[in-house]
Amino acid sequence: MAKRPVNALPRNESRKKIPAQPSKNYAELQVGKLERQGIKKLCDEVVDDFIRQAKPPETPENLIEELGGAL
Repeated sequence: MAKRPVNALPRNESRKKIPAQPSKNYAELQVGKLERQGIKKLCDEVVDDFIRQAKPPETPENLIEELGGAL
């Protein structure tokens, strides 16, 4: 019979599997990623609001409407 290493388990004994846990750095990266996505989304919303509130370029017709047709 071949000698097995001291730290080896017998064949019939199963090893306890330790569930893999993400490292702290991985969690921090995910939080950073979500923060960047949130900031990007917020910026997109601000830009969209600005575009919606923007007036169309001033043309003679627009100026006449704003003055109430006084011209």
